[in-house]
Amino acid sequence: MYTLPGLIDLQDALKGSGRNAGLRYLNSRVDHRFTAVYKPEAGVMRNVAIVDKLAEVVPANLLAVPLEETFCQFVLRDGFETQLQGFDVAIKCRSVLRKSVK
Repeated sequence: MYTLPGLIDLQDALKGSGRNAGLRYLNSRVDHRFTAVYKPEAGVMRNVAIVDKLAEVVPANLLAVPLEETFCQFVLRDGFETQLQGFDVAIKCRSVLRKSVK
């Protein structure tokens, strides 16, 4: 069985210390400053959890972002699918996101 690089480490972080540990792990693997989880809610993407590489106070404009200012608007409208290289796995966000918006 194949696993994506880092997937087991992410699972371990989530199981051991929860969502914030998982976000810290993901954030450590990228160059950008913030890694976050958002929930669609009445035309707004509401922040559920966020990690800042600089460990500073999170700017208020990241706590609730109008849906029309996000990439999510296109995923909800058009769907999103990708094949992970080397794996027979498709990620389909469209139905999952639409269900959570309703």
